[in-house]
Amino acid sequence: MAPPVVNLGGVTLDLGGGLYNVSAPLVFPPLVGNFKIIQGTLRASGDFPPGRFLIEVGTFNCTSVGHQGTCNQAVTVANMYLDGSHKAAGGVNIRTTMGATIGPSVFVVGFHDTGIRVDGGHETVIVESWVGDYFWTNFPPQGYSSIGIELNGPDNVLTNVVVFVHTKIGVIVGWSARGASTAQYAGCNMLEGVHVWNGGPTQVGFQIDGNRNRLSNCSIDRWLLNLTEPTGITVTDSLFLNTQAVWNLGAHVHFRNNMYFVMPGPQKFSETSIQLSGNVSKAGVSDVVVEDEMHLGELGGVQMTTSRQTVEVNNAKSCQFNFTDALVFPWVDEVYCTA
Repeated sequence: MAPPVVNLGGVTLDLGGGLYNVSAPLVFPPLVGNFKIIQGTLRASGDFPPGRFLIEVGTFNCTSVGHQGTCNQAVTVANMYLDGSHKAAGGVNIRTTMGATIGPSVFVVGFHDTGIRVDGGHETVIVESWVGDYFWTNFPPQGYSSIGIELNGPDNVLTNVVVFVHTKIGVIVGWSARGASTAQYAGCNMLEGVHVWNGGPTQVGFQIDGNRNRLSNCSIDRWLLNLTEPTGITVTDSLFLNTQAVWNLGAHVHFRNNMYFVMPGPQKFSETSIQLSGNVSKAGVSDVVVEDEMHLGELGGVQMTTSRQTVEVNNAKSCQFNFTDALVFPWVDEVYCTA
């Protein structure tokens, strides 16, 4: 352990497959590391404090260790079922920690704030876990605002994870949910193999506020992908099912090899692969590449940053082409013509 973090030697809190009703969080203080919480169920009782998580590691007020800004290290939460009973704020809150692992086989339900939340620190890995506020057999109350997973820090990895109905927002990368400036660093995160599903067309699957983040091999099922002034974002090899990406100004944004499928029926979003929001100007966009995208189904189409059209004419003095539905942006930078 980086001093002065105390190495607990791999001590394990093994719940032995039991179910425990708890009236207060399971709290692990700052400046300890190398410990595990495994093998059991925690369920919030009726008098559980509404602003707390079932498991809390570290603190917001820790005097950080060195330039990495971390006060806990090598923490594992695995093989756990966490039920907030709609009393607890969430399942797990990791704060100012480096090297935390959540999963495999962590299932979080019944929260009113965030299922799994990472605040600060570095390199938390969330793997093979399932998160959902309400089960698909239940209907949430009007005005619910829960978040599945929230990454408020850099260098985290989210892989092979499912966020299911009903949760208002699937995954947030950045501090926007906390009312903080997006300038607070939440970059260099990797989201791979994440499936957000069936929240309905007004819900958000991914809200990406930080810069230099990557999405790969994700499945976005009826939830939107929102990018807030993206810089250094790649979205590759992902499926958009009955949904689209929404973003405004952008720099160094690359979309490649994504698939879009819109099924027949009433839709509450534009039947385009990318929807621009706000006032988008040419001056606010640079190095944006959208290419090799695929569209399946009967409705809509894909928009890219390059397009090709052909026309067959005889003895014509002029030809007209309309790229309105084919291009992401409402302007053309370059034109190449061959005859």
